Amino acid sequence: MPKQKHAHTPGLKPLDRSAPRSSKRHCGIAHCRRSAKPASSHEGLTISRIGIITAIYPASWGLAQLATGAWSDRTGRKPLIVAGLWLQAAGIFGLVTAHGYLGWITAALAMGIGTALVYPTLIAAIGDRAHPAWRASAVGVYRLWRDLGYAAGGLLVGITADAIDESAAIIVVGILTAASGLVVALRMHDATWRPNRAPSPTG
Repeated sequence: MPKQKHAHTPGLKPLDRSAPRSSKRHCGIAHCRRSAKPASSHEGLTISRIGIITAIYPASWGLAQLATGAWSDRTGRKPLIVAGLWLQAAGIFGLVTAHGYLGWITAALAMGIGTALVYPTLIAAIGDRAHPAWRASAVGVYRLWRDLGYAAGGLLVGITADAIDESAAIIVVGILTAASGLVVALRMHDATWRPNRAPSPTG
């Protein structure tokens, strides 16, 4: 019976079937996906643990928005935007500097909470200043520049990763995020609008 040939994707090494079974179930983060190469990247993680780390960011972001949006209604937009950007930057740096599973979970959680502080608050800040007659136009301009960041950021990360390495690319993203928080801290002024508060039960 002729020997079966296994499909092979160009650029990827075929699976070494002589390796022990335990090593086939584990792989370092740097080999499982293009990501940061932290000092502990040689420590193997199961695919399920990598999935958990990846899921923590959007899960914490999505759930925490319920609280952060209401919080910004009471305290103003600027403090949450600045704190959120700096917390995001700390989480991004953590991807490179963290050691082990709990460290990467902490970094993902920091990015998620930081995003929750920023995301609903930025949109609300536009609503505070834009008249309903042209509010959608203002949001469209905001989304144009925000979403262009995905394209520009992707190019910047790719160029940096090719020129240096993946860790350097992530550090650049962290620096830009922290710098954005500094710009907001220095330049942004909260709108004079204040939320209408219901009267207290005691009147």
